[in-house]
Amino acid sequence: DGVKTLPNYIPPMSYRSIKTKQNVVKGMNVSWQVINDYGGNSNEFSAKVS
Repeated sequence: DGVKTLPNYIPPMSYRSIKTKQNVVKGMNVSWQVINDYGGNSNEFSAKVS
């Protein structure tokens, strides 16, 4: 679905996450990308810190 409930969501082993370099505060929207190691399409995830 592309939306996770936690900003520290751990992607599957075949993926590596690249998180944005930003300070995280309550209520902030956090986005990061999960890039397929085999050169597939990347997926961007977003979550709101509660």
